[in-house]
Amino acid sequence: MVKYYSSFLSLISVSYKTYSKHFKLQGKLCVLLVLFLCVFTANAQDCSVNAGIDETICGDITSFELSGSTAGNLNSNAVWSQVSGSAVTIEDPNNLETAITGMIGGNTYTFRLSAMCRDGVSVFQDVTITVEPITIANAGTDITSCPDSSGGVLITGNTPSNAGETGVWSIIGNNGAGVTINNATAPSTTLDLSQGSAGTTTLRWTISGPEYAPGLRCETYDEITITNYGGVEPVDAGPDQILNSCYTVSQSTNLNGSFAGNGTGGQQGTWTFVTGTREPTIVNPNDNNTQVTGLFEGTYVFRWTVSGPCVNGSDTVTITVDGASQDVTQATVQNGNQVFCNSSVTQTTLVGNEPDYAGETVLWTQTSGPPATISNPNSSTTAVTGLSYNNTYQFNYTIINEETGCSTSSNVRVSYSDNNLAIEVNNGMDIIGECGMETISIPFATTGNGVNEYC
Repeated sequence: MVKYYSSFLSLISVSYKTYSKHFKLQGKLCVLLVLFLCVFTANAQDCSVNAGIDETICGDITSFELSGSTAGNLNSNAVWSQVSGSAVTIEDPNNLETAITGMIGGNTYTFRLSAMCRDGVSVFQDVTITVEPITIANAGTDITSCPDSSGGVLITGNTPSNAGETGVWSIIGNNGAGVTINNATAPSTTLDLSQGSAGTTTLRWTISGPEYAPGLRCETYDEITITNYGGVEPVDAGPDQILNSCYTVSQSTNLNGSFAGNGTGGQQGTWTFVTGTREPTIVNPNDNNTQVTGLFEGTYVFRWTVSGPCVNGSDTVTITVDGASQDVTQATVQNGNQVFCNSSVTQTTLVGNEPDYAGETVLWTQTSGPPATISNPNSSTTAVTGLSYNNTYQFNYTIINEETGCSTSSNVRVSYSDNNLAIEVNNGMDIIGECGMETISIPFATTGNGVNEYC
């Protein structure tokens, strides 16, 4: 094209000299020359490349992907090359989207995407990648240990190596091992492991860099697990118990032995029946707080035996069961705890279960909150009036057998929510459905924050 362009200019030059005396023709030739140059310039680049936008990444990224694009008529594939920065590896220079490896924190790299258009014009664009320095976190090794409440368990993470970096230990998920971190911001710190816990806890050591832009900073972390075998010393089977006569056939109770572990690392306890009127049922022999059923009148002895790498020993507990008189109905409150969102509510209804056995009576009492009025304290269902907004009330429901002296009870709480939800249904007007209607819409409007439901 350059050759033809030169020839055309020569032709124009000759024509110009021949007709230079004719002003009008000279003007036309000038216009023709300008138009030609405009057309030539417009067609001089018929393709383009886009190397993407400049980015800042963190130094813990081992591989970064360049993402370019092209447009127009290319004579060949676009090619990536490195313009500046320490030498890195461009995995596939001929691919618009290619991985870059070997970049190091604290450096800036420039990459160029180049291409040749079909008209012979070379085009390129550069992109700059800034790599912020960050220390790669190392939390050390996993630890298994017996419980230690004196800071005898040591964990050691690496120290941040760049200016402005900080480190912190944190507990991730459930704290099954009962870990207490004594100095969370120190790379090396001691831990307390609870005797009353057994299991595994995940600890994370996080290293954070300074902000490189508002709200943005580099961060790396590493995790270790702390396994606590558990076990309380000394071994204790709990206090002796005397069970009352409030039963018809047999009694039951919970044993209260010291925590012995949960089998982690082989550390656990086992309940065994030693002596008694007849052999009862130990529901879960390895649970220090297991239930025991099938206890008839008489005296029973149980042994709590603990063994494992941390705690060993045994202890016994005696359970004495009085002679049976009669069961008493277990008291329950049927409508549960109540929360009102409307500040205008001043009364409610409490509903307890009916007694099952002859000779039983019921009693509602107020145990906390400003004085309220229980309309019928000796009925299983009663109204309560005199409630006031922004207060909390506690009521107790008791079923009593006056003959045997046996009783059971349950509590219910009445409170108000700060959400103060108000509901107006159909503008306060009744809704009357026509004969044959199978569905009726109930319009309502609410104010305040809360949850509403049909009942």
